[in-house]
Amino acid sequence: MPPEIRAVPIPAAQPLDRDLAVVLDEGTPVGELLRIVRLSAGPMLADARLFDAYRGEQIGEGRVSYAVALRFQPEAGTDEKAVEKVMNKIRGSVRHHLGGEIR
Repeated sequence: MPPEIRAVPIPAAQPLDRDLAVVLDEGTPVGELLRIVRLSAGPMLADARLFDAYRGEQIGEGRVSYAVALRFQPEAGTDEKAVEKVMNKIRGSVRHHLGGEIR
């Protein structure tokens, strides 16, 4: 018996990439930030990954700035507004749950 072949349909719209930079207390694990981002974003979020962490005078002692790359897979090419709505929800959740400062 040949191996099972699985196919995924090609999305109707191109993915949309956004970056999110957040300043948090240094004791906040990046995994917790990513968890809050994923929970807040819902099914439109295809990927979230950390691409930078900065510690220095500009953000203050005991603080860290995390930069997260987000990739959304909208259902239609006109879903820019839907992605922005999700981004606003993510920003609000990060502020509320982690005390994060959006940069």
